[in-house]
This record gives sequence, C-alpha cells and structure tokens, in this order.
Amino acid sequence: MRITGVAARLYRFPYEPPLHAAWDPNPRTHQDACIVSVHTDDGVSGHASGDFLPDHAAVSRLFSGVDPFRTELIREICETIDFHGGRPWTAEAAVWDVVGRAANQPVWKLMGGRNERLMAYASNAERVTAPERASRIAQQKDAGIRAFKIRFHDPDWRRDIAVVEHVRDTVGYDIDLMIDANQGWRMPGDTTPRWDVATATDSVQEGVETVGVVERGRLRQGRTFERAGSGLDLPDNLQGL
Repeated sequence: MRITGVAARLYRFPYEPPLHAAWDPNPRTHQDACIVSVHTDDGVSGHASGDFLPDHAAVSRLFSGVDPFRTELIREICETIDFHGGRPWTAEAAVWDVVGRAANQPVWKLMGGRNERLMAYASNAERVTAPERASRIAQQKDAGIRAFKIRFHDPDWRRDIAVVEHVRDTVGYDIDLMIDANQGWRMPGDTTPRWDVATATDSVQEGVETVGVVERGRLRQGRTFERAGSGLDLPDNLQGL
C-alpha cells in the first residue's frame, strides 16, 4: 500500500453574534475547519479534521509513494514541514486513520490505548458573567456532563477565581472543574502583559508562556503562590516539564 495523494477541504461556519473568546482580544466572526483526506493505491482513505493545511501541496508531494504504515517516516516529514511554519499534523492524523482502516482496528488501540471510553469535558470559551457561567454549566451538567474547563480572561485573576467560586457554590461539588489561565500562547497582535513566575502556579494550565523555558523551570523548582480556598479541583498540567 502506498499513499497517492492528500486532499484538503476548508469549511467556514459564521458566528452571529460574534464569539468573544477568552483567549482572543478580537471578537470572532467565524470558525474555519479543514477536512484532510489521505488516499492510497489500495482504495483505502483516511480522514481527519483540524486547522487549515497551509502546505497542502508540499504535504501531498512528500507523502506520495510512502507506505502509510511507516508512521515514523510520516512524522519526520511533518516535522520538516512544521519547522518552516506549516501545520501539517492533521495530515498525520489522517494517515493514522488509513492504518486503522487497513488493519480494521481503532486508532486508539494501535497507539497503545488501554480504555475504550474516556470522560469528556466541556470547554467553556466565551467571556460571560459569573451567573451566566454557572447557568450554562448547570445546563451542561443536566445534559450529563461531569467535567468542565473554565478559561481565565480578566486582567486580575482574583476576579476569575470569584467566577469559579460562584460556579462551585451554585452548581455544587459533584462536578470536576479545570482552569485554563490562557498564558501559554498568544493570538496575533495580543500584547497584553503575561503572568510572572510569582503569579503562575504549577496547578493551572498555561500558567506561563509556552516558550518561557526559564519560567517553567522555576515552577518545577516549587515556586508557587497562595491558592484561593475555593474548592477547586485543579489538574497539575505542568508535571514532567
């Protein structure tokens, strides 16, 4: 089996009204999604969805003729493209879909997964008031969801903590809450000040910039700040750095 080509289709869903995402200072008027399909000479095709594939022509050219079961080579090709500014990883996922279909096995099992089921969580994106956040999470809880991510966005993190406290007091303690501090990376043009090490904690996702190697090293040395006693269930997302 050999790859014969890669196809990419871009779709756009309009937001009306615009979405005020917590991690983006500019309101979003639409959401783009790209469907990537990898085709083979055996007639097996794999599909994946994600961000736009800017180097589609290069991905298709470099993938063509490669055995899709050589996933290590696919990864190396993607790394060479990614180095120059592309984001080819949706195409890699589509190759794994080819392998799964050809082997008649789910991809999670081929990659060493041990569980057929995982708990899903709701990731809240929009900037809203504390009562509105609690109302939305309560509705999602009634729909069967048991874990939620709340994204910080206020210049003063203490006001964001107050939102989490309100959710706990309103919705209850029988749900899991996760916090995304939105400090790991920036949208184009976002020059707002980021947290320093004294503010960031090793229990908050994206507490320091992704490229802040020195700052992350200091976090690993145990430098934290006092955590508000709000009954948060916070995962340690910086373990292993």
